[in-house]
Amino acid sequence: MEVVGESNRPITLDELSFSARNLHRVRCWLRYRWNDFLNLIRMPGFVREIDFEDLVTKQRFKVSISRYYTKISIGPREYFFYRGTGGFDGTGYSMCEPKAKGE
Repeated sequence: MEVVGESNRPITLDELSFSARNLHRVRCWLRYRWNDFLNLIRMPGFVREIDFEDLVTKQRFKVSISRYYTKISIGPREYFFYRGTGGFDGTGYSMCEPKAKGE
């Protein structure tokens, strides 16, 4: 089965890859503009929970989400953000750093 263009001639592989590149560029541009709009109306960003250890620095990085706050932990330091607005609330310090996975 061959793909046929507007002039009823087969579309070459180069033309298809050009179309795919253009589609990717348009999607990136739309995403960029959508994010500009969200920044303009000061919409907070979304994050997911994650817990991992950096193999180079051996530091633990963790993002946890509660009903009211998003907490980012880097080593023993903790940074709290309001969940609904994304505004910074404050910092904390864990007296005993939890061990990373596999320790």
